Amino acid sequence: MDALLSHPVAAASWEGFVIENMFSCLLKEAYYWYIKIAADAEIDLVLEVKLEVFA
Repeated sequence: MDALLSHPVAAASWEGFVIENMFSCLLKEAYYWYIKIAADAEIDLVLEVKLEVFA
């Protein structure tokens, strides 16, 4: 189990699973995207719902 959880792909796989499930529950008026800049900094999920922004 430790080998599985410490694998480099595990975090990205989990993030994808969580984000896809969130998308299935979002309002149709919600907008979502991610941000990545040249310095490799990133925000995995940005949500805009009724003029409120969550990151």
